[in-house]
Amino acid sequence: MIINFFKKNIGLKISFFLSLFFTWALIQFFKSPVDVNDNFIELGLKLNGIKVSKTEGIEYSHFNNCSADQDCSCKVIVHGIGDNFLNWANILQEIKKQDKVKGHWVAFNYPGTGESDPFADKNDFRVNRFSAIMNNKMKKICNGPYDLIAGSMGTWMSFWWTIQFPEDIKSMLLLNAVGAYADYTWMADAMVNPSTGKLRQLYKKAYHNSHWWPERVYLNTLKNVKKRKNKQFILSQDRTLAVDEYLPKINQKTFIIWGESDQLLPISTYHTYLEKMPNVKGKIVKNCGHMPNYECPEEVIKVINQFYNTSSTQ
Repeated sequence: MIINFFKKNIGLKISFFLSLFFTWALIQFFKSPVDVNDNFIELGLKLNGIKVSKTEGIEYSHFNNCSADQDCSCKVIVHGIGDNFLNWANILQEIKKQDKVKGHWVAFNYPGTGESDPFADKNDFRVNRFSAIMNNKMKKICNGPYDLIAGSMGTWMSFWWTIQFPEDIKSMLLLNAVGAYADYTWMADAMVNPSTGKLRQLYKKAYHNSHWWPERVYLNTLKNVKKRKNKQFILSQDRTLAVDEYLPKINQKTFIIWGESDQLLPISTYHTYLEKMPNVKGKIVKNCGHMPNYECPEEVIKVINQFYNTSSTQ
């Protein structure tokens, strides 16, 4: 009887299944709001012609806006610890839309993040080994030399990538860079011994504008922090990996964006880079925190357009 009823009422049948779908979606969003949001962001990338692929065990989003006769470099985006390449989705989509900066754009997920295979050896998380592994894997994805674009902890790996393989790196554009020696104790503890309370404090220190998020968001983030092996990443580093002594030897063109409201990193490290690196310029951005790519994407896009299309960036 019910089957016959639906056969005669196609519109009602469609409405019934749509209601089931949306009910399921709401349940999933309630259980894992961050993961569901990530799925929508990834869908947005694909709808905008940005592919998501996996090579050499590394998941990455990518597009190539070079014509066949252009000699374009590979622009590699390195995300920070605790997040993934989706935090750069707005930047990628706007770059593709504006089409002002040509290149083979690649934003990869760390091993153990998203669909990227985890490291087999925990020591591979050390930033010098990490960067050496990624240099080898990236050669299977796109041709160097590479323009590195990185934020937060991703900048530390970018420094070591450049230090160890200077011939493979063309330039660096870094956001709130980590690498010079400083006291990162509080931030490290939030990753090693995470809790929803510490994550709330971390977000408060990271952003210029305070955000209210329901507890479910922090619980989902806490699950992801543990899943992505952030604790192992932090515990694998030590003071010998600080890059201070290598900074004067980095000759690649470098630009550093610094969100002035960042309370996770001391602004003294920004001045250390500008004082010690021979080919560096920078800009302090007001009303912006630790993640300019997320909080101030317009400013980041502006710098990207200038950095790659002119010989200097004001």
